[in-house]
Amino acid sequence: MAFVAICPKCRQVQVCVVSPQAGLQVKCLGCRTTFRAAGVDEAPVRNERRSRKRSAAQSQLAAVTVTVASATTVVVDSPESVAVVVAEPVPLAEPVVAEATPAAPAPPPPRVTIGHVARPASAPMPAPAPVKPPAKPRPAKRRATSDADTEVGLLRLQPLGLLALFLLVGALVCAAFASAAPFVLPLVGASLLLALVSIWSANRTGHRLLLPTVLTLVAGGVLAVALASPRLLGPTFAAYRQPPESDTEIKVIPHPQYLRDADVRSAEWVDASKATIQQGRTRVEVLDAGIGQARAVGMSAETRRYLLVRIRLRRAKTGDEIAAGAFAPPLVWSEEVRATLWDSSGERYDQQAVSADRTGRGGPSSSIGINLDVSDEVLAFEIPPSPAHGLRLELPAAAWGGTGTLKFAIPKSMIKR
Repeated sequence: MAFVAICPKCRQVQVCVVSPQAGLQVKCLGCRTTFRAAGVDEAPVRNERRSRKRSAAQSQLAAVTVTVASATTVVVDSPESVAVVVAEPVPLAEPVVAEATPAAPAPPPPRVTIGHVARPASAPMPAPAPVKPPAKPRPAKRRATSDADTEVGLLRLQPLGLLALFLLVGALVCAAFASAAPFVLPLVGASLLLALVSIWSANRTGHRLLLPTVLTLVAGGVLAVALASPRLLGPTFAAYRQPPESDTEIKVIPHPQYLRDADVRSAEWVDASKATIQQGRTRVEVLDAGIGQARAVGMSAETRRYLLVRIRLRRAKTGDEIAAGAFAPPLVWSEEVRATLWDSSGERYDQQAVSADRTGRGGPSSSIGINLDVSDEVLAFEIPPSPAHGLRLELPAAAWGGTGTLKFAIPKSMIKR
């Protein structure tokens, strides 16, 4: 049976698995002293082992004592070094006390080395699985507290958003005045840019995004309307944005109730009751015809009867004329140009120089906000024998600064008796 042997020199305790009666010589693993193996009383040894274990735990020494099969004792001081003591197997007997060698100087108290069992080299320690560190929580945005980034005004806008709002309102006000119409697009563009910067600044500093976003959408919508449909911003801005038309192209503009009548546009002589004629920025309309009194220019104060044809001239302002507030030159009928009239039988009648009252004056507009200059002219002709059967009127465009000739067919429904 196994028994405990104590080295008489260094007092180190060792476990033996052979009978103490065998009388074998045992070498101490501590001091390398050879002594005769003999058994000891188990109770003192047990108490001494307990005290040595407490001392060894405090000193934190690294050693291992294991028992290998077939009577093999292994002591490991470290994972790299292993000491093995092998004894021949003999039948176990009752433990006996081994006789110690002759007396020696007083040895130190017994010392027990306790450690951990070393893992065989063939079975390496498995590497621990990598642990993914927990994701850091994203800090919540805090509202800005500095004076430079605080919200101002009743709308709780940042200073950039408030400035963008003022520019947008200023652009809408400028659209109502002819002289300020050129500033509409720059103001709207600047307002849109500042609104976008306000969104970026509000997102960075943690301010509200609702109002800057709404302001950006409104500014973008106003800019789109100013470019695509300027009439929605008023007639003044629409006249400013109207592209210049060719001064030589003649177009037939039907009245609203005759827009789908293809014959109105294709006829050589335009029916005066269904359409007007436009050349460049000037539109000509025949109002009516009838017999009336007029006084010939350069003659006596007596009046005589003429066939009077009333026409209306309308011309839109250009951008420069809107800024100046007047037309250049004034829209009036030139007295040096004469119109021509034909009756139903083909008889020709030239315009007569007479003095007749006008229902409207030509010339510069009286108000800076008016976009059209309107002039009513009265053309006098000799009375045809049968004017009620219809007339044809040729108007030279040179009378108001144009080119070519405008041809109107005056139906009998427009002739007054």
